Amino acid sequence: MKQSITSTLFLGFFVFILAWSPAYAAEQVATVVAARGDVQALDAKGKGRALTIKAPIFADDTIKTREHSRVQIMFTDNTLINLGNATTMKIAEYRWQPEQNDGALKTQIKEGTFRVMGGALTKTAPQNFKTETPTATIGIRGSMYAGVVTPEFLSVVFQGGKGIDITNAFGTVEITKPGFGTKVAMTKPPLPPMKFTAKEMGELNKALSGNGAGDKEEKKEEKKEKGEEKGKGPEKAPAPKEGGSTAPAPDDTATFNSWGATMDPVMETASPLDPVTFTPPPLVPPVPDDIKKDIVVDNSQDDQTTTTTETAATTVVNSTALAGNYRSFARDIQYDEFSGYYSTYLAWDSGTVSTTLSDTGTFQTSLLSSGSYINQVPVASFLPTFVAYTYLGYNPTISSYDGFTSFSDTFSYNDPDLGLLTIATTNYAEPSGQFFYNTTYFSTSAFLQGSLGYVGSPSTSIPTAGINMFTGHLIYNNTSAAYPDADLEKTSIEVNYYNRRLIGRSSDLDAAITKYDGAIFFGTVNSDGTANVIILGGGGTSGTSPTATYGTASANLYGSFNQGLGFTASGADYNITDNVLHSTWQATGAAFRAATTETISAYPTASIDYTGFVVGVGDNTATGTASRIFMNNSPTLAMSINPTTGTISGSLSANELSGGTPLSNITIGHATDLTKSAYVLNDQMVAILTDADPNYALSSYGNFLYTAGPDAPEITSAHTEYLTWGYWEMGYTDPNDPIGSQSKDHLFSSQSFFVAGDQTDPTYITNSLLNTPFTGTYTGKAFGVQLDSDGQNATQLTSASGVNKYGTVNLSINFASATANPVNGTINFDQATLTINSAASTVTSAGFAATISDVSTIAPTSSVVNGAFYGDTAQAVGGNFHAQMNTGVRYLGIFGGSQAPPN
Repeated sequence: MKQSITSTLFLGFFVFILAWSPAYAAEQVATVVAARGDVQALDAKGKGRALTIKAPIFADDTIKTREHSRVQIMFTDNTLINLGNATTMKIAEYRWQPEQNDGALKTQIKEGTFRVMGGALTKTAPQNFKTETPTATIGIRGSMYAGVVTPEFLSVVFQGGKGIDITNAFGTVEITKPGFGTKVAMTKPPLPPMKFTAKEMGELNKALSGNGAGDKEEKKEEKKEKGEEKGKGPEKAPAPKEGGSTAPAPDDTATFNSWGATMDPVMETASPLDPVTFTPPPLVPPVPDDIKKDIVVDNSQDDQTTTTTETAATTVVNSTALAGNYRSFARDIQYDEFSGYYSTYLAWDSGTVSTTLSDTGTFQTSLLSSGSYINQVPVASFLPTFVAYTYLGYNPTISSYDGFTSFSDTFSYNDPDLGLLTIATTNYAEPSGQFFYNTTYFSTSAFLQGSLGYVGSPSTSIPTAGINMFTGHLIYNNTSAAYPDADLEKTSIEVNYYNRRLIGRSSDLDAAITKYDGAIFFGTVNSDGTANVIILGGGGTSGTSPTATYGTASANLYGSFNQGLGFTASGADYNITDNVLHSTWQATGAAFRAATTETISAYPTASIDYTGFVVGVGDNTATGTASRIFMNNSPTLAMSINPTTGTISGSLSANELSGGTPLSNITIGHATDLTKSAYVLNDQMVAILTDADPNYALSSYGNFLYTAGPDAPEITSAHTEYLTWGYWEMGYTDPNDPIGSQSKDHLFSSQSFFVAGDQTDPTYITNSLLNTPFTGTYTGKAFGVQLDSDGQNATQLTSASGVNKYGTVNLSINFASATANPVNGTINFDQATLTINSAASTVTSAGFAATISDVSTIAPTSSVVNGAFYGDTAQAVGGNFHAQMNTGVRYLGIFGGSQAPPN
């Protein structure tokens, strides 16, 4: 009988209902998205009105909830505020001016219970977002917090985001760790941050979700309304509609389910295609800690199916059926000084998941295993059946994200071979209950196990405008016994709804922020929310057996507002030298939409032309030595971008500094073929390189160019849309090498760079800058490599202490014609400082050129700096550089900079 590693998947699910609000009229500042009981608004003159679902909220309103009542309101910037029973809150100030990136929200809570989840305003003007109470003021930085207020006391807890500040006349406390908070008494400074207990959180949740004191009386009132008091039975169900379906009961007010979330039929059927007004829904607190139930994983049914079910499950009502996929692995970890870390044992499993959720919080999950294992040892203790525990209620490690919540837990398993293992599992829950995924990951000094699974309700349509970023995880494993390997990684995926293109990336969980050379994937999103994806991966650094990755994936958006994304992928690694299969692999991944949909007021439809510079370092794959060094002396990297179709076409040419054959017109992407390139934004582009130069025969795999991505540092000191940078990779054979010595060469992406952008019109340079006394100062970053004298090593240059893999740039360019030295400045790395200061420098309408006078006070034997101007008015510069020392050591790379405002 086979046992699945993924027995730990989906240990708990949380049912939430989406809160959505329509566009607002100009005179109102917020809308009621949920209400229960007696809730009123008093205007500035004290005139009251009852609040029900969809009621408008105006500036200067004071909101009051009575006993056993509660309300949730959404402001026009998508800030959400929940008020519990017996709470009073005044809107002292509200303005939202997205076009100026400005606004303010000041609320005054005199007493009661509240929860605040900041919207767009907290990202553009967080300093103007305040909650005032009688004892202290709470400031927000894109966060969520909750608390209890009395006339003489404040208790507040931080629940996720960047952090909050609590301030009064006696002191300030900053809180950045979820689950921690402070307490403030009148005329006393805030107490130091403290962790709130489960009991405290339970009481707070009760007050906000309707499970607190007086709940029995509230339920009694509900029974009266339904006619169940004093022997009366419930009212008759509504008469069936024509055709046999049941008509909904007439009710204009929202109700709260057992999770404290709102259920409103009108909101649930709102259009999912509005990218402007929709924001990920609020994080609703789960029920208290006292609802703790055992989860038993039962593998006894047969060899193919594993069912996870709640042992104390109640009858499933208002159930939701979700489907998805899972993958898991177990492998050993060994180490020696020659091979480093390696694995000799690997077992893996994958399959499909089906889950049924109910409004009461119960769930039932079935895993249908593919039963695929390799290198399985006789003792299956690496693939145990776990009896685990999960909290269906509050968990102290709760942390919030932009639109979903993660619940982390650990449990122990006493393995007969490995001993007592502590296993960490995390459920990532989308609040509307339409998408979930789970990761389990643990290791010892000699063993590693991980799993990932997701389920969701597939999207049925996608927006026609907007851009979303999704962040999450993927798990992969080799499926060939010769190369046992597997791991859990981070992933980010950006989707452009204007042209239905996506670009994704993966990186190690523990990778530093300066690692940008992981796998990259891109594809097309279809109108039904499915996506077809191509996966590319580089050959890493120099070596005698480089491989390149190529694969495909099937992806799907999930949720009525495309809150989640899940995918399965498969592919192979190929030897660059002969295109022979090296190993096969499979992957499964899931991600949540990480931010509000970004809309562009005037999305471009005309072609965008980029030109730029490259440097490339390649090695002879037979020897591992750096035998190829490429550089262009003018912007011969040219790309034409079609934003409407999301395609890129162009060419790349460069000289070979080591004396070999130059590259000429290597083809970049394709003008219409969607499988050759993708464009999302100027920092998210990727294109496959193909043969065009008859002097070079490219390998079948490992030829592509891609931008560094949104998580990488910008190459300019100030943000600009005119310039981007990235990497390129190429495997090839140079037929012009002497017969019998034609080498298989490989340019590896971690040490081959490009910089490109929208070049300034030469006529502007001629008419407005040349022959004027204007001097532009450009600051930014440089990315480069250092080659040892013998060609054995090419290492990436770094900043101070090697923390970041880039250097700093400071260039001064004088446009006056009589200037003897118009280009001077420095390119500074930790390993060397390159000083640009020579009479040979020139400035023309096409760009500029210079030489390097010294490298850390030593003059190079040869050097060059090439650059061009970018932007409408030469706001930026970009280019490349090279310096060779008399020792044979070389420095080369790319640089960029933005112009400081004139004095």
